[in-house]
Amino acid sequence: MQLHIISHSPYKNTTFTQALATATANDKLLLVDEGVYALTGVYKQQIQAHPTACFAIKEHLVLRGLPLDENAAELINFDTFVRLSLDAQHCLSWY
Repeated sequence: MQLHIISHSPYKNTTFTQALATATANDKLLLVDEGVYALTGVYKQQIQAHPTACFAIKEHLVLRGLPLDENAAELINFDTFVRLSLDAQHCLSWY
């Protein structure tokens, strides 16, 4: 399993689209920082249609005033972020 960590808004560059195209059903997608904006608009629909499990740092959504929609991604804290990183064969940071 690879952990794809996305930290930039999909509205500003193509890293989200590239990561989603690369991720397999066995991988996991983690949205952090500005990457949590992927839980809005058309990008949210892409996440829901993709077989990859999606996670997002709850505090990063709260800081940006975004809705806490647990249907789009599993909302996690930093302890779970560390656990996901340790469980992954590779952690891929998309910049």
